[in-house]
Amino acid sequence: MVPNSERFCYGYGYSKTSYDWLSLGPEHWERIAEAELKRALGTQKIEKRPKNVVFFLGDGMGITTRIYKWQLYGQNGEEGSLFFEKFPHTYNDDAQVPDSAGTATAFLCGQKAALGVIGLNSNAKLDVCSTAAGNEMSSILEWAQEAGKTTGLVTTTRITHATPAGTYAYTPNRDWEYDGEIPAADRGRCKDIATQLIDSEPGKNIRVKSPSGWNDCCVQCQA
Repeated sequence: MVPNSERFCYGYGYSKTSYDWLSLGPEHWERIAEAELKRALGTQKIEKRPKNVVFFLGDGMGITTRIYKWQLYGQNGEEGSLFFEKFPHTYNDDAQVPDSAGTATAFLCGQKAALGVIGLNSNAKLDVCSTAAGNEMSSILEWAQEAGKTTGLVTTTRITHATPAGTYAYTPNRDWEYDGEIPAADRGRCKDIATQLIDSEPGKNIRVKSPSGWNDCCVQCQA
């Protein structure tokens, strides 16, 4: 696949080089996920069974975080690197520069997703409600619940934001945090993220829900 020279603005203000990625189905990303899983399984195992698992994500860390870490050790900052910088680079299945929705889906569900899409495989398309049903992917939080574990979600942002929503929501648009953001014609077919948290699995089964921040959903509820 050869990229063309045209560059254009795509979704959420990100720039993207157009590839023939849209022709790649879920099977392509499944093969990539399986290869990465095989690599991970080759690492040395910790045999002792953990009592609890805390999945910690530093979302949105920029250059200031990277520099400050090394300044704490008396260095200038630019010469160091953080551990996660050694990880494979991430991207959406239809964009080189990813957003929180697609990356949350990747690290929580194990497969690539489209820009702006949460919890759905690469058959789902941004803003297209009809592509959601049947393309849902379960997350590590859901796997934990199925194993009889108690689950919790703690975040310093809105709990309906793309990153935390990746644990429990399935939506073709990360901005559909409450029903007022969903096009009127789609409101009966696609649930907003807040509703999924309250009355759908696995969201409704999350024991601890500790968010921060306010959005239009909460403001309208108070009104």
